[in-house]
Amino acid sequence: MKIQTINDLVKSQQFDRVEELAEFLLTEVYPVTIEYDDEKIVLRTDADRFPLDKVLRFPFTDEDFYDAMVGLQCVTDYSMHEGYDNTHKDLFKDLALRHAEKIGVYEYQVNKNYMEYWSLYDEGFYFFRTDLNTLEREEVCHLHWVKGEGYPVPAFLLTEVTGYTKYNYFCG
Repeated sequence: MKIQTINDLVKSQQFDRVEELAEFLLTEVYPVTIEYDDEKIVLRTDADRFPLDKVLRFPFTDEDFYDAMVGLQCVTDYSMHEGYDNTHKDLFKDLALRHAEKIGVYEYQVNKNYMEYWSLYDEGFYFFRTDLNTLEREEVCHLHWVKGEGYPVPAFLLTEVTGYTKYNYFCG
């Protein structure tokens, strides 16, 4: 069946209204939003970390629609798994940068799909690891430290050139 309009697509998917189809697409494992005009529909993964679009220009077939949905789901699924880090290191660097800017972290490292950083709080240094797939943060380590004379900062937390504390203050 050739789908000429959004209403044809709605009927081919056995819905009565566009809103019902849109609501159904949002219940997918990886939610998909739909936008349309007289010339095309745009299917978009509803994931701000890895947005993907698939454009289908009218006319298209049910099979074209199905292929577009499966393609979006498969690529999104692949992008969310840990093995993805080996082939898309730049994506994780970009995700880390965006997340760091959002939470106010200045110095961090990207290790596979994790963003890792130290932050200094009143009660000492904390080491945090954030999974860039889920943005869940885990406190990995806490070093008690008292600010003041005679309490040296651990050497690995100092800059090589100036000797200043190099990690984030009260951030994260």
